[in-house]
Amino acid sequence: MMSAQSEAGTEFPAGNTNSRRRVLFLADHLGLPDGGVHGVTTYLLDVLPALKQIGTDAAACFLREAHPAAESLRAHDIQVWFLDSRRFDLFVSRQVDELVRRGGYDILHCTQFRASIIGRGVARMRNGLAVVLHVHDLTMPPLPVRLMNRALARPVDLGICVSEAAREIAVRGYYVSPGRVRVLYTGIDTRVFRPLADTERAEVRAELGISAAAPVLCLVGRFHPVKGHREMIRMLKSIASRRPDCVLLLVGDGPERPACENLAKELRLSDNVRFLGHRDDVTRVLAAGDVAVVPSRSEGLSRFAIEANLCGLPVVAFASGGVAEALAGRACGELVPPGDPEAFVDAVDRVLGAPRSASAFDARVRAASERFELTAHVHALRACYDTLGAP
Repeated sequence: MMSAQSEAGTEFPAGNTNSRRRVLFLADHLGLPDGGVHGVTTYLLDVLPALKQIGTDAAACFLREAHPAAESLRAHDIQVWFLDSRRFDLFVSRQVDELVRRGGYDILHCTQFRASIIGRGVARMRNGLAVVLHVHDLTMPPLPVRLMNRALARPVDLGICVSEAAREIAVRGYYVSPGRVRVLYTGIDTRVFRPLADTERAEVRAELGISAAAPVLCLVGRFHPVKGHREMIRMLKSIASRRPDCVLLLVGDGPERPACENLAKELRLSDNVRFLGHRDDVTRVLAAGDVAVVPSRSEGLSRFAIEANLCGLPVVAFASGGVAEALAGRACGELVPPGDPEAFVDAVDRVLGAPRSASAFDARVRAASERFELTAHVHALRACYDTLGAP
């Protein structure tokens, strides 16, 4: 089979242009109002260009305000619309319906609360329009959203979940028929997240002022209560009592960051924590680390855990939600009971104390690559679309 080259440099097998599907991704927002990103942002930036390369005409519509990440999609000739609608704007359904009509889309791929309702409402008005509801996390929709989804649900709607843990949300939260729910693990571009040379590790540590021998923990994610940053800083106090030179690298921003900075000062951990903010070189940061930590209270899957494994890092995580599904084998890391900080600290100390093993390193990279590779994901997603009937 011939292949096509994407602008990002990743190759994807060319699709059958005789059976192109036209899919409009519909979401509440592309990213955060402050310009920040979240998991859905990254997913769309990866997946839409990849879908295009295998013969699926994908575009995106967002119900809220414009976001700078859209330029990445437009660079791949993917159409993007922002409707800048307000919470109770009823006219937005007509706008989405008009986009569907003009674009000739046969599938609405919906994610996030409001988009699920708008998408299903449009499908009710437009015969032959298929709806896919994509569940990326374990947040149960509020009661009004659940009631609207129950009223608008159709037996033919398809649910896609990022993990088995999210299946219940699709069924009970979005009223997708149990037999119409598929689990499709997130795909990640392994050309971006990959092991780097030891020289890169040394360079990043030097840039950050970290000694070659210091134990380094990495946590990448938005500073939000559910991600457990404050809990991680409290646990770092115990870790540092055993390993005084340990360093925690925190990549990201968000509403919890000021409180976390204050907590680090109160606990006299300022020398042990680096608040790095948003970084475009996450792979380089991970190269400087020894272990990735995931103290989240809830995770649909944990993209960060997968990225860490792809870069060769072991993971220590609370066994919350779909995190266990993100860790593909024993070498990938350790899971501890949710809400047990002592077990978490012990696990981090144990992983840091283990000798660096080339075979374990390779096993982590190989296991994550086999389960979460982007090309396989988009082909599986296209197969889901094809179960919805002929375009």
